[in-house]
Amino acid sequence: MPAPAHDAKSTPAKSKPSVDAPERRNKHRVKTVPIVAHVDDQEATLVNLSDTGAQVVSAARFKPNQRVRVFLPNESGLIRCHAVVAWAMFEIPRKGNAIYRLGIHFTDGDIHSLSAFCQRHKAK
Repeated sequence: MPAPAHDAKSTPAKSKPSVDAPERRNKHRVKTVPIVAHVDDQEATLVNLSDTGAQVVSAARFKPNQRVRVFLPNESGLIRCHAVVAWAMFEIPRKGNAIYRLGIHFTDGDIHSLSAFCQRHKAK
């Protein structure tokens, strides 16, 4: 029996990602103590951080590829960065209100200040 013909509208089967696929991040993220940061003037809780990006949770809605401003509280003021939302997930916890979990990639910012911030606020 001949194989069925595929028309332009059919979609090929998706392949599973390779177990040996490289990590998409180029920096190791450190888990931080809960810190309230601001993403586009909305409060967000920092989950982990590197000098190139972070994961935060927020009650405010954000979309992938959205450009945002991030403000991290620092002893000498604020660390300010421009960033882009790499990914966003909507979550409904068992207790509490719905949240958005975001992965953000810093597009600028003081790498030395961000690295020092990571070390000071690393969870133990």
